[in-house]
Amino acid sequence: MTSPRDRDDGPPAEAAAHAESEAAGDPTVELRRRVVDGTRLQQIAVQVAAGLPAVSCTCPFGPEHDVFKVGGKIFLLTTEAPGEPIVTLKCEPPHAAALRQEFPTITPGHHMNKQHWISLAAGPGITPELVGELVLNAYELVVEGLPRSERPVLRHHRTGGHP
Repeated sequence: MTSPRDRDDGPPAEAAAHAESEAAGDPTVELRRRVVDGTRLQQIAVQVAAGLPAVSCTCPFGPEHDVFKVGGKIFLLTTEAPGEPIVTLKCEPPHAAALRQEFPTITPGHHMNKQHWISLAAGPGITPELVGELVLNAYELVVEGLPRSERPVLRHHRTGGHP
């Protein structure tokens, strides 16, 4: 006589194969795999910011705060609060509200105007692509507020033959 365990060998193997094939094509599973930790979050933000035209980095609030500026205006800060690495970015209020609604680790800006700033911590859905997009968005927001004569030219915005 066979035991119930012997008769059920097929379904667990099928379930595992199904879960594996589902994970391979499931965008949610793929996003979870690319989620970054707090240190990597800051590294990505710093790398993207440092690659943008006319950006400076200073530590006016102490060595634990990296402050990135364009045209003398802040668009990004990195620090730890409370004890976890975060990135704080300039953001349009409607976009900030939508982001806070969608991502539990995006909160109102730490020690900043809560309407115009957001803070990102590592968590579900916080991917390298999202971090890069938010850094670029913050930069562009500040650049748009600068007098035209002080605006740096973004290389990726050039079209056709215009320099």
